[in-house]
Amino acid sequence: MFSPSSMLVLALSALGMVSASPVASRSGTCKPAFDSSKGMSILNGQREWARGYSSGSSEEVVSRLRITNPDYPEFIFEERSDGDGYTISDFNNKASVVSHTSSSLLELVARDAKAGSQMWTVECGTCDSPNYSTGHYAGLGCKIINVNNSFCVQTGPKLDDPMYIATCGNGFDQLFDFWVHADQ
Repeated sequence: MFSPSSMLVLALSALGMVSASPVASRSGTCKPAFDSSKGMSILNGQREWARGYSSGSSEEVVSRLRITNPDYPEFIFEERSDGDGYTISDFNNKASVVSHTSSSLLELVARDAKAGSQMWTVECGTCDSPNYSTGHYAGLGCKIINVNNSFCVQTGPKLDDPMYIATCGNGFDQLFDFWVHADQ
């Protein structure tokens, strides 16, 4: 029916589909229904997103050792008015939002509604219901993807290294969990 060479072509074609970009090929993903009134901790194993070192008008976003009982939310996900994903803002200063620099590092900068570097989408492996309660996860195994360039947020190799964006892959360093804090 099929020649050995046509079987090889079919097999290689199937392999090509499997190895496509993870962002484009992730199936079974969900988008958390974030409540912008509740602060979040963004976790990667024992690491947690945190405000880092200031340099002029911006502040780095770094990963720090996770606090055992995190009572202090760091970030809020706000749905954008244009429906194109989220803006990730500092819980204590909503005018300060997560953006990537030309060198791909994440920083907290002044909000600019038109800046593509400040627009993010989220795809999770597991999502809680839209009515999630405090003290629970809103999403597990999530990729945070920049709308402007489709790159994924990634942790630095060491604690306190700046977070950055990179080509999306399948590594643990690009998967995050969202912990919802108690009502503020």
